[in-house]
Amino acid sequence: PPNDTDLRRLDSDPFEWNWQGGSPESTLKYGICTRFHTGDRKCKTSWNNYVPRYTWAIIWGGLLWDVREALGADLADAIAFEAMSAARGDSETLSRAAGRLVEADLALNNGENRGRIESMAAERGVAVQTRVEASTGAPPFAVDVFPTPVASGSVSIVVRPDKPIGTLTVDILDLLGRRVAAYREPVNGLHPVTFSWPAASALPGLYFVRISGGASSTMRPVTVVR
Repeated sequence: PPNDTDLRRLDSDPFEWNWQGGSPESTLKYGICTRFHTGDRKCKTSWNNYVPRYTWAIIWGGLLWDVREALGADLADAIAFEAMSAARGDSETLSRAAGRLVEADLALNNGENRGRIESMAAERGVAVQTRVEASTGAPPFAVDVFPTPVASGSVSIVVRPDKPIGTLTVDILDLLGRRVAAYREPVNGLHPVTFSWPAASALPGLYFVRISGGASSTMRPVTVVR
C-alpha cells in the first residue's frame, strides 16, 4: 500500500496465521509489520524474509487484534497493557502470554471476558495457560472430543483423569465466548467420564469445548456443519 500515516490493520486470517500448538505452517514465509518512520513521518509496511519470530509475532498480533475487534479498543487496550505489565519478556510463551490476558481481565473486569479471550486464542491455535496452570503443569486428565466436524447427532467429550480431580466442568462456548451448554460432574476415581452435547440443535459454526478440573483447564475446537 502507499505510504501514509493511516493506522494499519493486523486482522490476519486465524486459520492461516495459526500457532497450531507451537507448530505453525512452514508455508508462512513472510512476516509483515508497520513501522512509523520519524524521518518522513509516514507509516510503512515492511515485509521480512521468513524468520520464526516474525511468524510468531504476526500470530500474536493477530490474536490481539481479534481481542480488540471483539471487545472494543478501550477495553482491549486496558487488558493488553495490564497483561504486559506482568510479562517476563523473552521467557514468555504464547500460551502463557494469552493466560496473562485472562488474568488481566480477571483483575480489571472480574473475568467477564475470559470465555471470549479463550475462544479467540483457541481459534489461533493457542492454548491459554494461566498462572495456576503454569505452576501445576499439564492438566491432570486426557480429553477426546468427537466427531468433528459434526453435521447431526451429538458430540462426545470423553475425559480420562490421571488422578482424582474433584468436580469436572465442561463448557461449550461459541466464537463470542458465550456459553451455549454447561455440564458438571464429581470425579473421585480414575474412570473415564463421558459428556454428550447435542450439537444438532446448534447453529453451524466453530465452537470450543472448555474442560476444567483440578485447578487446570484445556480447550478443544468443534465445528458444526450442515
